[in-house]
Amino acid sequence: MSRFFLALAAVVTLTACDATSPDDFGDDLAAAPMADATSAPASLVGDECTTTLGAITVENVIVPSGALCRLEGTIVQGNVQVLTNGRLITASASVGGNVQAEGARSVKLTGGSVGGDVQLGQGRAGSVRRVTIDGDLQVEQNTRAFTLDRNRVRGNLQANQNTGGLSITSNRVSENLQCQANQPAPTGGGNTAGDKEDQCASL
Repeated sequence: MSRFFLALAAVVTLTACDATSPDDFGDDLAAAPMADATSAPASLVGDECTTTLGAITVENVIVPSGALCRLEGTIVQGNVQVLTNGRLITASASVGGNVQAEGARSVKLTGGSVGGDVQLGQGRAGSVRRVTIDGDLQVEQNTRAFTLDRNRVRGNLQANQNTGGLSITSNRVSENLQCQANQPAPTGGGNTAGDKEDQCASL
């Protein structure tokens, strides 16, 4: 089969996978199709991810507004960026750079590692569970429930001005655990850090 028809088939496959529009990430796991190592690489649509990527290696990932991207064992050599109203779910993904989301509908990171910072701000719901983060974990000005659970953070963990409820439990933070102006105040416990400050002083 010619390269043209192979590329056309991959584009049709990506378009079909993007037809679902589940609610906040509570339904995302059931809605998005699973991918295996033969999934089409993101390079077919530039840096954009609007479907499920399996155990492949890509350079950078951008989740467009309104899209759902799943990274299942994917290796991202650079950064992952989630645009306004985008949705990201990862499972044991490895990101060499940063994970950044501003105004996202939902971000759910589970397992795997991030070589830079995780910055999740001005969005809705999310969770970060069992992720090794070489930089900082920053969660700020989100409006729905957020869970930070059993992460290894080699920089700071900072949670500020969140209004949807925030659970911070059993994280190991090399530097500071800082929480300010969250309404309601964060809940949880069992965290270790170089210093625990403000609303997280007792957590």
